[in-house]
Amino acid sequence: MAATDKPEMIYGNKTWTPQGILSYPKVFKPEINILKNNRLFYTCNLLLPKGEPFGELVKEMERVAVLAFGESRRKSSTHTNCPIRDGDTLCDKKGVLNTNHPEAGHWVIGASTGEDRKPMAVDRNGRPITDQTAIYGGAIGMLLVVPASYQVGKEFGITLFLSAVMKIADGDSLGGNTGFNVLTDLPASVEVAAHLKGRTTMRAAQPEPQRQTAAAFDQSDADAMMLQALNASPVKSYNDIPF
Repeated sequence: MAATDKPEMIYGNKTWTPQGILSYPKVFKPEINILKNNRLFYTCNLLLPKGEPFGELVKEMERVAVLAFGESRRKSSTHTNCPIRDGDTLCDKKGVLNTNHPEAGHWVIGASTGEDRKPMAVDRNGRPITDQTAIYGGAIGMLLVVPASYQVGKEFGITLFLSAVMKIADGDSLGGNTGFNVLTDLPASVEVAAHLKGRTTMRAAQPEPQRQTAAAFDQSDADAMMLQALNASPVKSYNDIPF
């Protein structure tokens, strides 16, 4: 392999996350990520209450890590720049731990994909969602992701490519073609999980949005900084991740 060649990426199987709370979903229109050379990305985070199991997600991440880097680097490759972050360690714009954000008390699972691979948005029955107001921060759902290895210079790890977002139920608002196959990729159960039933709400139908030139909503400086923190990819190892 030439010195300028990048190591081959190892792609895992499409895997559903556990049920959680959607956060900062950007699944209908890609947005610029200033921390990634101003490239356009579709993104969505999922908040998983601490104490709830990760299901098959971590197992598949570790399987890909072993295939790509070997057993000896399994833990380091899944914990460095990990797409699963501790919501209790996220800081506000002043660098102070912020316990008032929805991420507190949760694991934050982050997934993204490039502008040329738009993720699907579907309801609990696998029907496409076209109403862009139906996917919002606070809705209860799941992410279909593809764990994949990467290595850039001395940095290496596992990332999660976003394939689809499934909305299972409405929830309290937080105030955020990739190969998805509706016939084969639906999870075994789309009943609202026990630990999330207390968050379900009845949501009134939304009127068809009017065309506008300004953004549909304003984001506070604090929320903007939190989103930047969630999208950042510092070289950092998390030893407190429970896997």
